[in-house]
Amino acid sequence: MKKALSMIEALSTPQPSTGGQIDGSQLMIQINMLKESMKLKADKIEVVQAKQYSDEQIALDRKDWTKRIEQLSNELGHFRTDFDNFRARDFTALEARVAALEKKLAQLTT
Repeated sequence: MKKALSMIEALSTPQPSTGGQIDGSQLMIQINMLKESMKLKADKIEVVQAKQYSDEQIALDRKDWTKRIEQLSNELGHFRTDFDNFRARDFTALEARVAALEKKLAQLTT
């Protein structure tokens, strides 16, 4: 694409006419229009390539984030299980202390 643009630019420089039969201004207008058209196509190709690249990066990032969210969800599940076990053990220990205190209170009152 760049090679084609450079060729068009080389052709767009005015050349002296040999027989006066070539309308140089009309030829230059057409060359300039073709040159602009090629630039637009080159810009569109760059935009399409950039979009493809960004779409690929978004897909990769989405996969990474999904994987990380799953990992965090699993960690949260482990923390919940650990907390429930701790709370159950702590509550059992609390019940035992309350029962011991009730016995001492009963002994003191009798």
